[in-house]
Amino acid sequence: MGASNQSKIRVLVLIDQLNVPRWINEIISFIQNSSHFIIIGLVVNKAPKAADNTNGYRILRKVDRLTFQFNPNPFDRVALSKELQNDVLFVSPKQKKFSDYFLNEDIQELKSLNPDVILRFGFRILRGDILNIAPLGIWSLHHADNDINRGGPPGFWEVINKEPVTGVTLQRLSEDLDGGTVIGKSFIKTDYTSFNRNQAALFWAGVELFKSKLAALAMGELTVFPNTGDNNIHFPAFYSHPLYKDTANIRSIRYGVSLAFRAIKRKVEDILHFQQWSIGYSIKAGLETSLFRYKYLTPPKNCIWADPFLVEDTTGIYLFAEQKYGSKPGEIVCFKYDAVTKSFEFIDVVLKEPFHLSYPFVFELNERFCMIPESGDNKQIILYEAQNFPFNWQKKKILIDNIAAYDATLHQHDGLWYMFATVKTNEGLSANELLHIYYTDDLVEGEWKAHKMNPVKHDVRGARPAGRLFNFNGKLIRPGQIGAHKYGFGIQFFEITELTPQAFKEQPVSEIKPYWRKDLLATHTFNYLSGLSVIDVQKLIRKF
Repeated sequence: MGASNQSKIRVLVLIDQLNVPRWINEIISFIQNSSHFIIIGLVVNKAPKAADNTNGYRILRKVDRLTFQFNPNPFDRVALSKELQNDVLFVSPKQKKFSDYFLNEDIQELKSLNPDVILRFGFRILRGDILNIAPLGIWSLHHADNDINRGGPPGFWEVINKEPVTGVTLQRLSEDLDGGTVIGKSFIKTDYTSFNRNQAALFWAGVELFKSKLAALAMGELTVFPNTGDNNIHFPAFYSHPLYKDTANIRSIRYGVSLAFRAIKRKVEDILHFQQWSIGYSIKAGLETSLFRYKYLTPPKNCIWADPFLVEDTTGIYLFAEQKYGSKPGEIVCFKYDAVTKSFEFIDVVLKEPFHLSYPFVFELNERFCMIPESGDNKQIILYEAQNFPFNWQKKKILIDNIAAYDATLHQHDGLWYMFATVKTNEGLSANELLHIYYTDDLVEGEWKAHKMNPVKHDVRGARPAGRLFNFNGKLIRPGQIGAHKYGFGIQFFEITELTPQAFKEQPVSEIKPYWRKDLLATHTFNYLSGLSVIDVQKLIRKF
């Protein structure tokens, strides 16, 4: 088995075979490439495994995977590196119904390796002494939110029950099924039409959660409490939901028909209707919190106007927004406020690139107007400067290169510039789940450094920025998108209570959901300036 190296965190890995799903290989590769860890061995399960699922569920899953494919597929199998395969222990645990118990001789051999932590990527439910041989215990992913879903299959019942989000829980295992000490959670938007796509997205989210918590452990930023019932810290949480199991064969057919009907219904809606974003605004001394009072700027029929931002100069107040026609890339347009008519007049397209642009974060810097539009698909965060405001925007600098970052939002705080953005650290992730922060002492010439806690948020319900940060009654407020049950569904306002290069804390204080008009589907950007509040809304309109 592996050689001793006391300066590193000693990791033991439990798997079912040496060819592992891609998502497991991603985590193991992360550990191998880290200077903080050493993998001291692989423990491979030799015991026969009974079929995990009913025939009905397996057939339903196969049809779903053929119909709704996901790329990259986390379940494709790859061989672990030959270096790791030199340190392998094959074991045959004692099997009891759903549980595995390691034999005493195997327990003693594993103890002799002095593992600091054990990572479980195989076997069934583990019970017995194996749970206690590593000081940091056994870490395992439960691909659900263990507060509301214990059992399995992963990512399935959330689709059937039309839950807005699907969670994944990283926990230290205990004797209580899916009831161990929670190390962290992540949440994605539930895909209502395909549980294969939902599962795939969920497993990739679990990879990023696992990696971030391992990194936090290596940096000394994570405390993993022992499993002692209530951890001697909190009153224990009761689990009052069912223990979920595979669906029976006949019910699988019924669920399959239901999912097919959902997919067909959505396809018909896409053919007949267009989801159009438009901009709402209100004139009031102070924040206008009664959304039914807003007036609207409505774009042409095959067009959207979204992501409104406001700035003011000596000539008036300007509104910048994304404009997008059909499948063409988004571009940035500008409106000017008319104090006489108390409305906005369309000026023109002011910034266009071969790639998609949206979310025009406009601000003043050194008496010049600058803009950072969202260009995540181009994998750059670009700073533009207006040569003849509001026209003639020229590239000033690429602030961060080779990054799939979305809706970059700046804020100056305690002498530093902070940038908030969601980042796709893996092609299997959406652009809405992982909030990252970067900081610098000089916006243009300084080096943008990653926040120590990145990603600071693993939750589709508020991670992605939804407008500029602002101060309200001495509190720093950050708008974030509620990305479920559909993209851009609503806006969650957070009060930031701590913001330094090493720490970040926020708490929800209010929210906006699209309930004030019957024809609204979503709302995902809010901004405020000089008695003007702006918001965007999405409506379903007929194509024909």
